[in-house]
Amino acid sequence: MKNLIGTFATLAMLAGASSLVGCNTMEGAGKDVEKTGQVIQKCADTTDPSCKR
Repeated sequence: MKNLIGTFATLAMLAGASSLVGCNTMEGAGKDVEKTGQVIQKCADTTDPSCKR
């Protein structure tokens, strides 16, 4: 019985850690998408020669 509780606790901790890593990954992806949108907006608003059309 103690072994089963220990196994369950270990699995619960791993699941919790995985969800935290997933949140950080999604936050990073959101920042990447936001940065891409800013670059697209800058190119749309200016005639910056570095923006290839």
